[in-house]
Amino acid sequence: MRRFIVLTERKSEWLSRVASKYRVVLVEPTYQINIGYVARCMKNFGFRDLVLVKPRVHMLSEAAIFSAHARDLLLKYCWVVDDLEEALTGIDLVVGTTGKIPRGYDPLRAYLTPREFAEKARDYNGNIALLFGREDIGLKNTELEVCDLVVHVPANPKYPILNLSHAVAIILYEIFIGERSKYGKGVDGRKIPRRSEMKILLQYFSEILEKTGYPASRRRRAELTFRRVIARSMISKEELYAFMGFFRKILVRVRQVDEA
Repeated sequence: MRRFIVLTERKSEWLSRVASKYRVVLVEPTYQINIGYVARCMKNFGFRDLVLVKPRVHMLSEAAIFSAHARDLLLKYCWVVDDLEEALTGIDLVVGTTGKIPRGYDPLRAYLTPREFAEKARDYNGNIALLFGREDIGLKNTELEVCDLVVHVPANPKYPILNLSHAVAIILYEIFIGERSKYGKGVDGRKIPRRSEMKILLQYFSEILEKTGYPASRRRRAELTFRRVIARSMISKEELYAFMGFFRKILVRVRQVDEA
């Protein structure tokens, strides 16, 4: 009996961690049925926080009907905001989604599969936002640029675009399985950097590109590539500080050369 109680407590802690670690963000959702089904999927896999950015529906009464027993999630944990920046308040890692993949390399849409992302996310201790785009056009390029990582669900190349709620279900399932595999193994104690600290690192990198004469036409692509590589590595705060110290020394040296 005692062992059963201990296991139950650990499982409760694990599910609580999933609920508090992830935030599902729907950008301008159009159909209440999809909002309801997303809420239902979230409850199926232990997720809780749902944010709607400028939803194209005014009332969520029908969404609550489609959510079935997840109605309480819509009533208690769903909030509506006017812009993406507000939806990302308190978030450390922003993960976008896309149904389109480029033929060649494109850092904007360089993606991980849901399983690849889940394997990385389970050891990440910060707060993660999962961004899902509009039912018709998905996330815009400007919104993908805000993302640290991008996830794509592989599908039939002749018909690759999934319904919103289906894509959510697949990604949440993989995260759920990944987090469950960590159940009972303890939590990685590494400290993760805040988004404000990540921005400083990216500013240093941008300044290095500028000061060293990197072509302006290729600078944005280089910045985005560096950002995605850093995000995929899930670096710790200590590792970030090491990069910042290294970049600062480069900038000091470059400035000295400029002033000479």
